[in-house]
Amino acid sequence: PPRITRCARCNKIFWTAEAPQLGYAPPAELAAAEHAAWTQAPYAEPLDEGGVAEALATGLAPTPDLEMELRVLRWWRGNDAFRRVDAPIGHLTESSAVANMERIIEMMQDGEEDLLLFRAEAQRELGRFDDALRTLDGVCCSDWWPAKSRLLSFIEARSQRLEILFATDSAS
Repeated sequence: PPRITRCARCNKIFWTAEAPQLGYAPPAELAAAEHAAWTQAPYAEPLDEGGVAEALATGLAPTPDLEMELRVLRWWRGNDAFRRVDAPIGHLTESSAVANMERIIEMMQDGEEDLLLFRAEAQRELGRFDDALRTLDGVCCSDWWPAKSRLLSFIEARSQRLEILFATDSAS
């Protein structure tokens, strides 16, 4: 299940880890009638960008780590519209989405190298290419070189479009 979701009954957003367990139903051990009841239970669905924005606005991120998780999730859900080759524009432009990315950039300023990659990607998508290059100076570990190299090529091309940083090699 997703880490954060919305209750199908009351519409409240909650962290799934904080939800009380209402039961346990190992399918192989259930009688047919009991199993039918469990199959009618609502599924925990992932939130869309608006739902994640609502979670942030209602204070469901009381710690910096949870705030970062929700902000990155909002960024990713907002990017869903641009995951097609024929997508218009190719990057977020809505003011609250841009503000969310600005907050991510601020929060990741002194982050580890993986967070610096996220920060540079956010800067690139906002068209702040020189800032992205400066951020990438802090990424030195060879584990991150493939993503850094791709990001550098997108910056050199002055592309703000959503791109795949962690490409998989189909030959392997």
